[in-house]
Amino acid sequence: MTRFAGRNFTATIVRAIVSIGGQLGTSITAEGVETEEQLVRVRQERCTEVQGFLYGQPLPAASALNFIQSHTPFAAEAASGFFTAA
Repeated sequence: MTRFAGRNFTATIVRAIVSIGGQLGTSITAEGVETEEQLVRVRQERCTEVQGFLYGQPLPAASALNFIQSHTPFAAEAASGFFTAA
């Protein structure tokens, strides 16, 4: 996404991928969203999901499991050992 904001050809590629995903009924994740400007652009292009430093930094497995447990309706299953960190 770092080059998305200022590049017309990149926007064209994003539109094409989102269109294909929409026709296939899949979600489209924009990776590497680091700024509010990039978020606005991918929302305009109708990406269904985003990830990147704008929302959070990578986590070690144990920290990721704790995050999942505290942010999902499946926290009870995760806490009971249904999900385990590798």
